Amino acid sequence: MASQFSYYRPRGIPGNYVIEIEFDLTQTQRVEVSVARHRDHHCGRCGVQRPVSVRVVPHKKRRNQQNFWMKVGCVIFDVPIIRCARIESYLIDDIMVEDSIRIVVFDDAVGSLTQMTTHLATREGFEHKIIPFENNGTVWKIVPLNPILLADLDISSDPFAVMCAPPKPDKRTTVREVEQEVQKVRLISSHNEGGK
Repeated sequence: MASQFSYYRPRGIPGNYVIEIEFDLTQTQRVEVSVARHRDHHCGRCGVQRPVSVRVVPHKKRRNQQNFWMKVGCVIFDVPIIRCARIESYLIDDIMVEDSIRIVVFDDAVGSLTQMTTHLATREGFEHKIIPFENNGTVWKIVPLNPILLADLDISSDPFAVMCAPPKPDKRTTVREVEQEVQKVRLISSHNEGGK
């Protein structure tokens, strides 16, 4: 199971949400979930949240990392299934328009790089954004530590998107392929010059 950010509208009221987040974390990962509510009074429930449950998956029952295919609209994503040391679940209620949730995933295996996303409540749903990681002028647009599936449970229990999925590897061009392309260009150029 991949991590998932799901939400629904209690009694179908637009702009009012309950959020369920389940993280599938490796032994080296930890997560910080923060809530910012915009109210005219202090609600006492903002800031860093605590999980409502933590389940430990025994080491002998864990599977090796696998991938599954998920189709979102016209795009197919290859999302890793981590099968981890623990599953942390969060339940956040009383989220209204303009309230936000920030998720930061840390992984001791990659040092200080973090995966950060923000989720801003709107009347129609949420605006989900990936926050780039910056260090000494170098910017990582996506740090794919733990993909997060997004689901609007009022519409479907199936995720409609995935955040922070690892990018597909670029096709690397070999020197031989470059030389072949240069030869093709030379042949075309010499043929065009000869025809003048």
